[in-house]
Amino acid sequence: ETYIDDLYLDLVIKIDGRILVLDEDELITAYETHDITKEDILKAKEKLSEGSSLTIDEVKILTKKINEHTYL
Repeated sequence: ETYIDDLYLDLVIKIDGRILVLDEDELITAYETHDITKEDILKAKEKLSEGSSLTIDEVKILTKKINEHTYL
């Protein structure tokens, strides 16, 4: 099953276990345009560092929580 949700910062876990971080430029642009705060960036980076130890189900839950926060 493929699960895709495009956020400012994307953590992609490949089927072979490789972890890719994408769209860091989008995160910086969001900060520069005041869409997010410096605190948001720090939280994203913290969550990203936790991402390498997450299961796919945990990634789905985290993504849902981030989306809910984004659209509040």
